[in-house]
Amino acid sequence: MDRCPTCGKKNPTFPICSRCNTDLRQILEVEKAAAHFRSRALAALKQGKRSEAETLADQACFLHRSPSGIVILAIIALANRDFATAEALWREIEKMGGYTPKPEDYIVVEKIGENAGLDELEEQVSHLIGHSN
Repeated sequence: MDRCPTCGKKNPTFPICSRCNTDLRQILEVEKAAAHFRSRALAALKQGKRSEAETLADQACFLHRSPSGIVILAIIALANRDFATAEALWREIEKMGGYTPKPEDYIVVEKIGENAGLDELEEQVSHLIGHSN
């Protein structure tokens, strides 16, 4: 969380915002749970379990819709050759301020490409990532 949801203070102090005294513990717990689902989704993708990964990524986004969760859904959409959904998800990420790929994102994309036999997957991901810069 980079802003207090009550007063908008950037980088609020935890667990209580120093400006408005909002208790941020529950929000932090929800964000922590979402991060757990994202981590499990990435692990499932690395194992080639796209359906399970999609379910976990959906759960993460339900709890906390963030670029790091949406990018997992976009990668799955690409692997499923659902390019329209992948592009729509990437546009959503751009509206949220973009996403900087991490090294593990490329490992996941490689693994999906191997499992799915998708030659164009890397090109599509590069195309979408290029739009966010």
